[in-house]
Amino acid sequence: MGTSSFFSEESIESRLRKAEEALGVLKKLAELTFDEFASNLINVYAAKGALLIISQVIIDISNLLIASKDLGVPTSREEVISILESYEILPEDIAEKLEDLIKVRDKILHSHEIVGEKALYEKILGNIELLEKALGIIQKEIRSPSTG
Repeated sequence: MGTSSFFSEESIESRLRKAEEALGVLKKLAELTFDEFASNLINVYAAKGALLIISQVIIDISNLLIASKDLGVPTSREEVISILESYEILPEDIAEKLEDLIKVRDKILHSHEIVGEKALYEKILGNIELLEKALGIIQKEIRSPSTG
């Protein structure tokens, strides 16, 4: 694994733990009805924060994978995912959905567009399994002896 503190083994493991924690938050929020979710602003902000954390961890670790395997130089966050797809690290269906989630992340983070409670709730319900799979793949790849 990388030698800089940004990509130290400890930093990578810490990021992966934070992503798992954030995934746990999304799972708890997915247990709520939409009305329960939307009626409490804390839920909405928790969902946004969890999506931001998971998306950023996926982007960061994916960038490290690309660099460590010398797969190219991505020019955007979405391209990070498409590079992993092109090298068959991420399956096409997962890559496409991750690219969509990264766009939602950008909307939340940069407020280009307001992400409404209903859209956010549907993103949570529709993507927990996807996020689990993506994190599993990325964890396996980054921990692989050939990465480094």
